[in-house]
Amino acid sequence: MLAVVVAGLVSACAQPRGDGPTRFSAAGGCATTPAELPSTTLRTSPEEPLEIAVDGSVSCLRDGRGDPRPALKFDLAGLTLPLEVQITSIAQRSVTFAPTADVLDVDARTIARHPFERFTKRQTDYSLSVFLNAAGQPPAFLLLMPDDAWLGKQNRTISGESYTFVWSTGAVMGTYTGGGERNTVSTFSDVGRIRILVKPYRPATAGR
Repeated sequence: MLAVVVAGLVSACAQPRGDGPTRFSAAGGCATTPAELPSTTLRTSPEEPLEIAVDGSVSCLRDGRGDPRPALKFDLAGLTLPLEVQITSIAQRSVTFAPTADVLDVDARTIARHPFERFTKRQTDYSLSVFLNAAGQPPAFLLLMPDDAWLGKQNRTISGESYTFVWSTGAVMGTYTGGGERNTVSTFSDVGRIRILVKPYRPATAGR
């Protein structure tokens, strides 16, 4: 059995708007099926997340039109279930990687697919927690690829800023406080940066 818990949905301020080109350019040959992709072995390490730049150096998979797409395949072999896989898309200055997260079986067939809309916005980053257990069809791989529905859209973050000045005339002293909003915008893209964190978890039991 595969259990997925999602903390929330994408913030309203980051909903799709407009269209734009993708930016991925493959540096080498691409696979034609997920089974052909090379994989990176994941390890349970709560204190040491794996961070990867999604650029032309990563593996790629050709889509139905033959276009190369970045495809990051992670091997779950050797991990002790149950466990939690935290996936974070780290916002960059100009782009934010917008992935789908697919859980695959041993034959690289999709067990579950989690589109980018299930990621939760945390400040400027986006994250998703996938909880895996040993019951039912065992998960073998995790595959991250761009979510076409979000490419070229805007990741907009509005934050408040304040400041305080202290003034004095010698006999009299006071303060002045002001502030405003800071508007940060990047584009959802098929390139960017991700962080993967794997840690054990204890499933909830009845009555607790």
